[in-house]
Amino acid sequence: LLLTTAARHLGPALSGLLSPVPVFLLVMAIFAQRSQGPDASIRVLRGGVIGSFAFAVFFLVVGALLGRVGIGATYALASLGALVVNGAALGVGRRLFR
Repeated sequence: LLLTTAARHLGPALSGLLSPVPVFLLVMAIFAQRSQGPDASIRVLRGGVIGSFAFAVFFLVVGALLGRVGIGATYALASLGALVVNGAALGVGRRLFR
């Protein structure tokens, strides 16, 4: 509600940047905490942070390639980049948070 109210002042780019991941992650963490306790909530938040690297790489590749190569190649490369980064981040995260 606050983000929707402030969107007029923030502009489309900033309000779009602020809305998707943090809001969904917060809602999922609250539900995890209520149904399974604080450890589940921590795991949800940690997974969201680790997964956000792949999210960022996907949109970085799409933004860089969409005007230069075809749409199919752009999204295929973005998906591949996201999978590689997510795998690497997951491996590092598992070693750090054991």
